[in-house]
Amino acid sequence: MKRAQPAIPVINITWVEAMAYIDWLNTRVEGEPYRLLSEAEWEYAARAGTTTPFHTGETLSDSQANFNASRVYNGSPKGTWPRRPMPAGYYPPNAFGLHEMHGNVAEWIADCSVRSYLGRFGTATIYDEPGCRTRAVRGGSWEKVPSYVRSAFRDGFPDTGRDDGIGFRVARDRD
Repeated sequence: MKRAQPAIPVINITWVEAMAYIDWLNTRVEGEPYRLLSEAEWEYAARAGTTTPFHTGETLSDSQANFNASRVYNGSPKGTWPRRPMPAGYYPPNAFGLHEMHGNVAEWIADCSVRSYLGRFGTATIYDEPGCRTRAVRGGSWEKVPSYVRSAFRDGFPDTGRDDGIGFRVARDRD
């Protein structure tokens, strides 16, 4: 009997390809469609009810997430760094039951990447604009230092760009 391979997150996928996969997936399911999260939804999910830099508190360790733990943040201990993505579910979940919201693989977000949230307070709607070519990416990755995997850290990447530290997570509204 063959052993199942660990579920390594999808990487090296463009935002355009992630959206095409979601379109395909939605032709195969009934009920509410799958989609990418908005930036506000992603941060809410990552924080899991906390107001600290990480859902784990003020610090993050190598037993809690996959990131460049040879660097420290806010007095956190130095740790080991696998230098590659780890299987989904490898690290403990946050209070919402979500795994790897910090580090491992950064995630494409539905929003167009913008510098600031100013003027968007209180809304979880997706921000998009015609011709947007740079999309939001959240969560940091296995390559990043602790400050780049904080719940509030925001980044952007070209929508047709590939990176071995970027993948995606799908969401679905409840029926």
